[in-house]
Amino acid sequence: HMESLPPQIQYLTTLTSLVLWDYAGIKALPDCYGNFTALEHLALCNFKELRHLPSEDAMRSLTKLKVLLVYGSPLLKEKCTPESSGLDSQWSKISHIQLLLISD
Repeated sequence: HMESLPPQIQYLTTLTSLVLWDYAGIKALPDCYGNFTALEHLALCNFKELRHLPSEDAMRSLTKLKVLLVYGSPLLKEKCTPESSGLDSQWSKISHIQLLLISD
């Protein structure tokens, strides 16, 4: 499994769909995801250590993002519900997205 995303990914700003698979060692996604302003669909699969999405500002800049699918990320799943609270809650970062599917 990979523990970091390739740095070149930040330059793919015109992507409309992005699927990333088996980055099991990543604990947080970088704020450069906010540069993906054309992104409509994002799928993250088997990010077993993922705990944090990019910052709220970065996520809110993804105004075209309609679908977020997260599979195999149990640590993130518990922080992405309307019931999650506290500083670690990720709900406010994703509550504006039309279709959310987050499972462990």
